[in-house]
Amino acid sequence: MSDLELLRHLEEVIGRQLTEVPEERFHIPPRYSLEGVNAYALSGDGNVIGLYFRYNIGGFRLKISDICRFKNLVYLYLIDVKLRNFVVLEKLKNLQSLVLVGVGLTDMSFTGELTALTSLDLSHNEITAIRGLENLTALTSLDLSYNGITAIRGLENLTALTSLDL
Repeated sequence: MSDLELLRHLEEVIGRQLTEVPEERFHIPPRYSLEGVNAYALSGDGNVIGLYFRYNIGGFRLKISDICRFKNLVYLYLIDVKLRNFVVLEKLKNLQSLVLVGVGLTDMSFTGELTALTSLDLSHNEITAIRGLENLTALTSLDLSYNGITAIRGLENLTALTSLDL
């Protein structure tokens, strides 16, 4: 199934149309650049490289497995979308920017497999311990604010980090 066919399937699953936006919109912090839309971005060869979902409007029937079918994802932004089984996201090896804000996340260890990540925002969740970041040496931006983190350990290898929000 092509990425465009997968997009049409995804629209059926969530019961609404997705808006195509230029890739550049994914470079701006998502809370500002994509407000009010559920969106996607395409590469020049027609692959889906960005997905943005905000809120469970209309009771999304979206599953993480639906998202993982897009093998070329570079940007994934899920904000206030309640999902389960985030560990399968570790299959998305091309991800450079991952935003999982307010999704009820309790464990972040799956992110350790996403070594291409340069930006990671896991704010507004239920994370209590920093785990799995040791291999994310390309990471330049990390936001773990508004969680229940009690100890700051596991950041020693993040030498490229230029922005940290706890």
